[in-house]
Amino acid sequence: MVSISARIIEQGGYDDIAEWILKSKVDLGFVTLPASPGLDITPLYADPLMCIAAPGFEPENKAYMTVEELSRHNVVLQGESYGKDTQRLLAAHKVSVKSNVRAIDAATILAAVESGLGLAVVSQLALQNYQSTVQVFPFYPAESRAIVLASLSYEGLAPAAKAMHKHIVETVAAWARQKR
Repeated sequence: MVSISARIIEQGGYDDIAEWILKSKVDLGFVTLPASPGLDITPLYADPLMCIAAPGFEPENKAYMTVEELSRHNVVLQGESYGKDTQRLLAAHKVSVKSNVRAIDAATILAAVESGLGLAVVSQLALQNYQSTVQVFPFYPAESRAIVLASLSYEGLAPAAKAMHKHIVETVAAWARQKR
Protein backbone atom coordinates (compact mmCIF):
# COMPACT_ATOMS: atom_id res chain seq x y z
CA MET A 1 0.00 0.00 0.00
CA VAL A 2 1.34 3.43 -0.97
CA SER A 3 1.23 6.24 1.56
CA ILE A 4 1.45 9.84 0.33
CA SER A 5 1.17 12.89 2.51
CA ALA A 6 0.93 16.50 1.41
CA ARG A 7 1.32 19.35 3.84
CA ILE A 8 0.81 23.03 3.13
CA ILE A 9 3.25 25.03 5.25
CA GLU A 10 2.44 28.73 5.34
CA GLN A 11 5.01 29.93 7.88
CA GLY A 12 8.42 31.09 6.81
CA GLY A 13 10.02 33.45 4.38
CA TYR A 14 11.50 32.57 1.03
CA ASP A 15 14.91 31.95 2.63
CA ASP A 16 13.30 29.45 5.02
CA ILE A 17 11.56 27.64 2.17
CA ALA A 18 14.77 27.42 0.13
CA GLU A 19 16.58 26.02 3.17
CA TRP A 20 13.85 23.40 3.74
CA ILE A 21 14.18 22.27 0.12
CA LEU A 22 17.99 22.18 0.25
CA LYS A 23 17.83 20.11 3.48
CA SER A 24 15.19 17.80 1.91
CA LYS A 25 12.57 18.69 4.54
CA VAL A 26 10.10 19.49 1.73
CA ASP A 27 10.05 18.46 -1.93
CA LEU A 28 8.58 21.63 -3.46
CA GLY A 29 8.21 25.26 -2.50
CA PHE A 30 7.39 28.69 -3.85
CA VAL A 31 10.30 31.16 -3.86
CA THR A 32 11.19 34.32 -5.74
CA LEU A 33 14.15 34.96 -7.98
CA PRO A 34 17.02 35.01 -7.57
CA ALA A 35 16.68 31.57 -6.02
CA SER A 36 19.29 29.95 -3.81
CA PRO A 37 22.06 28.08 -5.63
CA GLY A 38 21.34 24.37 -5.90
CA LEU A 39 17.61 24.72 -6.55
CA ASP A 40 15.90 23.54 -9.72
CA ILE A 41 13.29 26.16 -10.60
CA THR A 42 10.23 26.42 -12.82
CA PRO A 43 8.99 29.98 -13.51
CA LEU A 44 5.33 30.45 -12.55
CA TYR A 45 4.24 34.08 -12.41
CA ALA A 46 5.50 37.66 -12.70
CA ASP A 47 3.78 39.34 -9.74
CA PRO A 48 3.64 43.14 -10.21
CA LEU A 49 5.14 45.25 -7.44
CA MET A 50 2.95 48.14 -6.35
CA CYS A 51 3.45 51.24 -4.23
CA ILE A 52 0.85 51.72 -1.53
CA ALA A 53 0.12 55.07 0.11
CA ALA A 54 -2.22 56.55 2.68
CA PRO A 55 -5.52 58.01 1.51
CA GLY A 56 -4.99 61.47 0.06
CA PHE A 57 -1.43 60.88 -1.13
CA GLU A 58 -0.82 61.97 -4.71
CA PRO A 59 2.30 60.94 -6.60
CA GLU A 60 4.02 63.49 -8.81
CA ASN A 61 2.82 61.66 -11.92
CA LYS A 62 -0.74 61.24 -10.57
CA ALA A 63 -1.38 57.71 -11.83
CA TYR A 64 1.91 55.94 -11.11
CA MET A 65 4.97 55.94 -8.88
CA THR A 66 8.65 55.88 -9.77
CA VAL A 67 11.35 54.30 -7.62
CA GLU A 68 13.18 57.64 -7.66
CA GLU A 69 10.13 59.38 -6.17
CA LEU A 70 9.75 56.59 -3.62
CA SER A 71 13.28 57.35 -2.40
CA ARG A 72 12.15 60.83 -1.30
CA HIS A 73 9.55 59.49 1.15
CA ASN A 74 9.59 57.52 4.36
CA VAL A 75 9.08 53.85 3.47
CA VAL A 76 7.63 51.08 5.62
CA LEU A 77 10.03 48.17 5.13
CA GLN A 78 9.64 44.49 5.77
CA GLY A 79 11.94 42.49 8.04
CA GLU A 80 15.24 41.21 6.64
CA SER A 81 14.35 37.92 4.97
CA TYR A 82 10.83 39.02 4.06
CA GLY A 83 11.65 42.29 2.29
CA LYS A 84 13.97 41.00 -0.42
CA ASP A 85 11.71 42.14 -3.27
CA THR A 86 11.88 45.73 -2.03
CA GLN A 87 15.64 45.44 -1.40
CA ARG A 88 16.18 44.17 -4.97
CA LEU A 89 14.01 46.94 -6.40
CA LEU A 90 15.96 49.65 -4.58
CA ALA A 91 19.34 48.10 -5.44
CA ALA A 92 18.42 47.76 -9.13
CA HIS A 93 17.66 51.49 -9.25
CA LYS A 94 20.63 52.40 -7.02
CA VAL A 95 18.48 54.30 -4.53
CA SER A 96 18.14 54.19 -0.77
CA VAL A 97 15.16 55.09 1.37
CA LYS A 98 14.59 56.35 4.86
CA SER A 99 12.51 54.15 7.11
CA ASN A 100 11.26 54.50 10.67
CA VAL A 101 8.98 51.45 10.55
CA ARG A 102 9.65 47.77 9.91
CA ALA A 103 6.95 45.13 9.67
CA ILE A 104 6.90 41.41 9.03
CA ASP A 105 3.57 40.83 7.30
CA ALA A 106 1.27 42.47 4.79
CA ALA A 107 -1.45 43.28 7.34
CA THR A 108 0.99 45.26 9.50
CA ILE A 109 2.43 47.04 6.46
CA LEU A 110 -1.05 48.02 5.28
CA ALA A 111 -1.98 49.31 8.75
CA ALA A 112 1.23 51.37 9.00
CA VAL A 113 0.72 52.89 5.55
CA GLU A 114 -2.98 53.50 6.18
CA SER A 115 -1.98 55.37 9.36
CA GLY A 116 0.31 57.66 7.37
CA LEU A 117 3.64 56.26 8.59
CA GLY A 118 5.03 56.05 5.05
CA LEU A 119 4.75 54.43 1.66
CA ALA A 120 5.44 50.74 1.02
CA VAL A 121 6.25 48.35 -1.79
CA VAL A 122 4.03 45.26 -1.88
CA SER A 123 3.21 42.70 -4.50
CA GLN A 124 -0.16 42.73 -6.18
CA LEU A 125 -0.85 39.19 -4.93
CA ALA A 126 -0.17 40.24 -1.33
CA LEU A 127 -2.89 42.89 -1.58
CA GLN A 128 -5.63 40.50 -2.69
CA ASN A 129 -6.62 39.23 0.73
CA TYR A 130 -6.97 42.54 2.56
CA GLN A 131 -9.58 45.27 2.84
CA SER A 132 -7.89 48.63 3.22
CA THR A 133 -8.25 52.29 2.36
CA VAL A 134 -4.67 52.54 1.07
CA GLN A 135 -4.16 53.80 -2.45
CA VAL A 136 -2.36 51.49 -4.86
CA PHE A 137 -0.10 52.83 -7.60
CA PRO A 138 1.79 50.83 -10.21
CA PHE A 139 5.45 51.58 -10.76
CA TYR A 140 6.68 53.14 -13.96
CA PRO A 141 8.46 51.47 -15.50
CA ALA A 142 6.60 48.35 -14.39
CA GLU A 143 8.34 46.29 -11.71
CA SER A 144 7.61 42.72 -10.65
CA ARG A 145 8.89 39.78 -8.66
CA ALA A 146 9.29 36.39 -10.32
CA ILE A 147 7.59 33.60 -8.41
CA VAL A 148 9.00 30.16 -9.16
CA LEU A 149 8.37 26.60 -8.04
CA ALA A 150 11.56 25.18 -6.58
CA SER A 151 12.85 21.69 -5.87
CA LEU A 152 16.24 20.05 -5.49
CA SER A 153 15.87 18.40 -8.88
CA TYR A 154 12.76 17.92 -10.97
CA GLU A 155 14.16 14.66 -12.32
CA GLY A 156 14.84 13.44 -8.79
CA LEU A 157 11.32 14.02 -7.53
CA ALA A 158 9.21 11.04 -6.51
CA PRO A 159 6.28 10.33 -8.88
CA ALA A 160 3.77 11.89 -6.47
CA ALA A 161 5.87 15.06 -6.12
CA LYS A 162 6.25 15.22 -9.92
CA ALA A 163 2.48 14.95 -10.25
CA MET A 164 2.04 17.75 -7.71
CA HIS A 165 4.64 19.84 -9.57
CA LYS A 166 2.76 19.34 -12.84
CA HIS A 167 -0.57 20.17 -11.20
CA ILE A 168 0.81 23.40 -9.68
CA VAL A 169 2.37 24.55 -12.97
CA GLU A 170 -0.83 23.86 -14.93
CA THR A 171 -3.09 25.44 -12.31
CA VAL A 172 -1.01 28.62 -12.04
CA ALA A 173 -0.81 28.89 -15.85
CA ALA A 174 -4.61 28.61 -16.16
CA TRP A 175 -5.11 31.14 -13.35
CA ALA A 176 -2.63 33.59 -14.95
CA ARG A 177 -4.44 33.31 -18.32
CA GLN A 178 -7.73 34.22 -16.61
CA LYS A 179 -6.13 37.30 -15.01
CA ARG A 180 -5.13 38.77 -18.39
